[in-house]
Amino acid sequence: MNLARAFLTAGARSVVASLWAVDDRSTATLMESFYGHLKGGLTVNEALRQAQRDFIKDYGEKARPNLWAGFEVIGDGTKRFTFETPDARSTR
Repeated sequence: MNLARAFLTAGARSVVASLWAVDDRSTATLMESFYGHLKGGLTVNEALRQAQRDFIKDYGEKARPNLWAGFEVIGDGTKRFTFETPDARSTR
């Protein structure tokens, strides 16, 4: 929570953090899905929830809760983001 608080104090509106140590591969898989859902227009809360559901669906019985359930949104989870491709930025 201290690291999340530091980001919030520095101006971040929300932080996705883990409550416990999580396997690196599981985290990478979950975060890839999370950012895909953010890019698709979901809010931070919705994107994390959908990424967790995807993880459970994709890994079935191997999707033990200690691999996905420790992540939470701290702060404002209602934010939506717009993403630009690198090509779009270079044409300005």
